[in-house]
Amino acid sequence: MYLALKNALGKSFILFRGLLNEFSGASAAYSLRRLGSYNGPAVRIRRASDSVEVNVAFNGANVVGTDSPITNTTEQGGESGSTTATTLGAFLTEGGNQDATVHTWYDQSGNGKDATQDASESQPKIAEAGIIKTQGGKPCLDFDGVNDGLVTSDSYTTTGWGFAVYDPTSNTEALVSNSNNLALTVGSQMRVGSSGNNEDFTLPNLNQQIGSFNFGSTAECFINGVAISKDADETSPANSSKISIGFRDGDLTPSLFWSSTISEVILYPTDQSANRADIESNIDDYYDII
Repeated sequence: MYLALKNALGKSFILFRGLLNEFSGASAAYSLRRLGSYNGPAVRIRRASDSVEVNVAFNGANVVGTDSPITNTTEQGGESGSTTATTLGAFLTEGGNQDATVHTWYDQSGNGKDATQDASESQPKIAEAGIIKTQGGKPCLDFDGVNDGLVTSDSYTTTGWGFAVYDPTSNTEALVSNSNNLALTVGSQMRVGSSGNNEDFTLPNLNQQIGSFNFGSTAECFINGVAISKDADETSPANSSKISIGFRDGDLTPSLFWSSTISEVILYPTDQSANRADIESNIDDYYDII
C-alpha cells in the first residue's frame, strides 16, 4: 500500500506501508512482494546450470522483478561457478536463459522463521528459461508435486489465522502446515485443521485464489472473501512441528506435495476475524484476483 503525502515544503512524495504495517503481529510471513518494513532479501535462489546462489532483494516497486538487485552468497555445499550480474534479470540470462529454484524464502515478520530447502531437487522453481515464474501476472513459486517443499529449521507452533495466495489443483496436497494447523486440498475440498480437528470446505471452481483460514477451535475458510460452507469433520492432524510450505511434514517423507504455485503465505497466532476482510483487500490490491 502506498500513501501520497506532502513534506514541509509542500512537495508530494510516496510512503510505502505494507500489509504487516497495517496488521501487525504475524508469526511468519512469506511473499515475493514487500509486506512491511522488512528490508532484507525476498528469496535466496540457485541457478540450475552452475549452482550459483544469490540473495534477491525487492526492486524499487517493492516486488521481485528482473530489476531486483542481487547479492552473491555461498551455496550449500560450495559454489561451482560465479556471477558478475547485479540484477535478477541479468543473472537469469547470464550464459543463456537459465532455470532457478528457491533455497530460502525469507520470513518478513521479524521472527526469523525463514523457510529453506538445501536439497536442490526439492526446491520450488522461481524461473524457467530465463523468465520469472508468474501466476496472474505476479511472481510466484512453482512446486512440482513430487518432492518440493520449504520448511523452517526449528519447531514452531501457532494457532490463529492463515492467509495465502495460490493456484489450487484437484490432487491431495498440502499448502502449509505445522503441528497445530493445516491447509490441505483434498480433491475439490480445502481441509482446514486445528490441533487434530479438521474440517472440509468445498472449493469454488476458480484458478488463483486468496484463501483465509481460521485455525481456531472452529475452523473457517474464506475463498476470495466469500465464506465457504463446511462439508464434514475430519480427524487427520497436521504432522509437522515446523512450518512447512508446499508439503505436509518437516522431513519430505509424506506424499502430500503441492503441485502448483504459491505466491504468499502469512500466519497470525491470534484471531484475525475483525481484520480478515481488510487483509484480503490489501492482498487483492496487489494480486487483483477478486
